[in-house]
Amino acid sequence: SARRSDVLSMTADAALAAARAEGLVLPDSSGGSGYIGVQRRQSKCGTRFEALWRTPDILRRRFGLSHTISFGTWANAQQAAYVLARESKRIGEAPQPSVSAVNDTSAVRQGAKAARDRVNAEMAASAAQFT
Repeated sequence: SARRSDVLSMTADAALAAARAEGLVLPDSSGGSGYIGVQRRQSKCGTRFEALWRTPDILRRRFGLSHTISFGTWANAQQAAYVLARESKRIGEAPQPSVSAVNDTSAVRQGAKAARDRVNAEMAASAAQFT
């Protein structure tokens, strides 16, 4: 996408500046990449940095999501950290289903009952044709 190419063209300093301009925080880590959620990867092409979002436990349990979601590999750790911070912010701003809505099974039960009633009515109408 155009947005990916914009990030790919950034130097490490440009990625840090873009993050500051957007008010994003790139959390430091003592790990190999220097940023939380960014892992250093060795490949034939050299060192790359992968942006990995750790899925919260509640989302994994309720919706069966993967343990981690990758937002791609990047040329430098700052690019990966910037993308991870931007996507984490976007995910955080997305409307989330409330716990009560997820736990409320009455709507599901009502939908199932309506479908069952419709099938029973269709079967009764079909049977009436043969009597």
